[in-house]
Amino acid sequence: MKRRISGSIPKRGSALGGLYVFKAVLLALALMAVALAFLNGLLASLCGPQFSFTLAGSFALYLATQPARRELMVTLGLGLALRLAYGATYGIKPYFGSLVFAFAGFLGISSLLVLAYTAVRWRCLSKFGTAAFFPFVSIMVGFILPVTNRLSPATFDTHLLAADGAIGFQPSFFLGRLISGRPVLWNLTSTVYYALPFAVALLCAVQLGKRPGEVRRLLWLFGLMSAAGFCLYPVCPATGPIYAFREWFPLRAPDMSGLSLATLSVSGAPRNAIPSLHFSTALLVFWNTRLLRRPGQIAAGLFLAGTAFAILALGEHYLTDIVVTLPFSLMIQAAFSNTTPANSTWRYGALWSSAGLVALWLLILRFWVQSLAAWSAVTCVAFVATFGISIWLREEMCKNSNVESSEAHCQIQ
Repeated sequence: MKRRISGSIPKRGSALGGLYVFKAVLLALALMAVALAFLNGLLASLCGPQFSFTLAGSFALYLATQPARRELMVTLGLGLALRLAYGATYGIKPYFGSLVFAFAGFLGISSLLVLAYTAVRWRCLSKFGTAAFFPFVSIMVGFILPVTNRLSPATFDTHLLAADGAIGFQPSFFLGRLISGRPVLWNLTSTVYYALPFAVALLCAVQLGKRPGEVRRLLWLFGLMSAAGFCLYPVCPATGPIYAFREWFPLRAPDMSGLSLATLSVSGAPRNAIPSLHFSTALLVFWNTRLLRRPGQIAAGLFLAGTAFAILALGEHYLTDIVVTLPFSLMIQAAFSNTTPANSTWRYGALWSSAGLVALWLLILRFWVQSLAAWSAVTCVAFVATFGISIWLREEMCKNSNVESSEAHCQIQ
């Protein structure tokens, strides 16, 4: 006789149903945010270069789901129809590559519509959620950035300019002069700058079919990296030389001997200079190409170098931002790396050491920047040491980790 065990046993079907309801509620909230964004001017800026690249990333993720040929043809036709209708109604402001980039953006919109229809029909929201992740984050950033302006009316751009000047020249002004008056170079640099969301989505797309767990890890990594960066912005709020020193950039840098280290009031510019989430995202893309083949790693490395050049040459960031962003990125990478007995010591060491470096730099730049400006040699050593320590910790964390295949290795350059 079998013994009957009393008590209720949760049914798997009901659990899955509850999870679907939870995802549906999240989807409804996301759609409300998108609708609010449309009411606040999203439609007018729909074909801007950065959002077009973001939507193009959604199209890349859609292609990674391997849609049927008929479905793909419907998506392409719908994208073309949306592009023609938008162009006839609102028009598209021309910019370098706008003919291609804008159409790619509308292909992203049509992809999201098709994936949303599939999600509702088959009660499977994962593919749509992955493809919609980056446009949704971009929309939320548009809501959050104005808040940073109100929370931090004064900026510390003079402090960052002084820290950069301690190395003997102003890197952002120097690189800015290289592309100033050269339309081709400026357009190519701007394209690299705006292409960042597409690079992140492409990294996820190439792994979506074989490694869905890795894609989920990447989405968490980039999502919480953005959240952490926004939390740190008020510690040392700054905008970038193109905003704070518009009358000088890039032709000549302000004379620091005649420039007070007092705070500035820069209206309208986002306080998102330090840490640089732009550089951090490109660096994390590069660090997380370890499962890709060599050409993918090389492409990510070249894109990282191009991004570093672009954020400086366009005046969006200072060199000091990049220096502080390196340990910030290591902190995020360590937090989302798998812990094994072999690498646990190095992982936690990298996590807490990089967090300490970020906190120390932000406090120095806000309260004791006079010391950096006065001791140029010490500042140069501190810059090099921050780079060296961060790269060394990253390399040791990877070297001591257990890899599951011969392809899973870390590439440090």
